[in-house]
Amino acid sequence: MDTDPRLFVPTVDPLLTGPCGDPPGLARGFYQRLESGRGRAVRYGCSPGFRLQGPESNSCLENGTWARAAPICRPLFCQPPAQIEHGSLVAVEKSRYRVREKIYYLCQKGFTTEGSNEVTCTAQGTWSAGPVCQAPCAVGPYRSRVLYNGLKLWLSSLPGGMVRHRDELVFYCLDEEHMCSYPVKSQCVNGQLQVPACYKEPTWVRFTLFHWKVVSELEECEQEQS
Repeated sequence: MDTDPRLFVPTVDPLLTGPCGDPPGLARGFYQRLESGRGRAVRYGCSPGFRLQGPESNSCLENGTWARAAPICRPLFCQPPAQIEHGSLVAVEKSRYRVREKIYYLCQKGFTTEGSNEVTCTAQGTWSAGPVCQAPCAVGPYRSRVLYNGLKLWLSSLPGGMVRHRDELVFYCLDEEHMCSYPVKSQCVNGQLQVPACYKEPTWVRFTLFHWKVVSELEECEQEQS
């Protein structure tokens, strides 16, 4: 199996000299000297993207030989990535993926991608964190104007009656004492849009025949209400 030559990191510790000679080496890995009261010992490790198969350490025996053969560094792979809710994978389907290999997620139309849509097979054989597809919000009231993306518009003119995750709407509530309107913000959060408690949906008669009397069309109060 071909491997990335950049992952081959042989290491020889110059302090490892003596009757045993150099310890058994391993491809795509390294060893390092350990302090030992009775003699010389080494610990093995693998380069990123590989896992150790076999004993982790070795020691020099009194007869001048090493206690065991070197372990082997086997390539690490990631299993097929998980599907995400309201999204799909954009990747070539495989039974396993190499370290550093990337795949991409795509959220369904109208859903917002939160987090990176690119995930990578890491040197630990696991995938980096993937995204979450956050739902849009349906806007229930239709008989008023709101402030949306800097424009004051009728709710019925929103495309599909929906706003995207994290979008903000400004509703208008009535100050009954001064008969003026004041703005109250609400935000779409993963399919949930909380209409302000102070907002009152106009009747069909008022909306149809006297739309200039709808609260959103009244003059705004001089000072925003709390």
